[in-house]
Amino acid sequence: MAAVNFESIVGEMQAALETPVAITDKYGIVLASGIPEFGPNSLIPPSILRTLENRQKMIQDLCLKDINDIVLQIGDSMLVFTFGKDNLFISKIPPHINLNRFLPSMDNFVKTIDMQTVPKPIPQFNSYAFEQEYSAMLAELQLSVEKKRLESFKSLVTHMVGKKKQ
Repeated sequence: MAAVNFESIVGEMQAALETPVAITDKYGIVLASGIPEFGPNSLIPPSILRTLENRQKMIQDLCLKDINDIVLQIGDSMLVFTFGKDNLFISKIPPHINLNRFLPSMDNFVKTIDMQTVPKPIPQFNSYAFEQEYSAMLAELQLSVEKKRLESFKSLVTHMVGKKKQ
């Protein structure tokens, strides 16, 4: 993922949406936050994370194409979880805010950020012909074995010739 300053993104989103916002990665680690319940470098509570991870099952059960947002009403406020490609965006909004106006704005922010955080390209690896390397190593080994045999034979002949002279 490209280097992104999530703190500045949270600041811009909070100013534009006039509500506290947090950004997490796909594993539930809070990258930046303006929401007191979700401090930076903390984890989303496991019960909430399990609910959010069940999004794919909800899509299948409800025969939908996608779920962009999940809203949880907690006391006198609502937590809006908006799904990006690699990030999760959390907004804490008061009940008087109209969700029909808020959600499209949030979705546009997420799309814009997803376009800016393009994953690094995967490097292409060249295939290597190990057969040629193996054949070359085998040929070298055969030559060294032949040389050692020849040396052994020469030393044996030299030894035998030396004994005959004596």
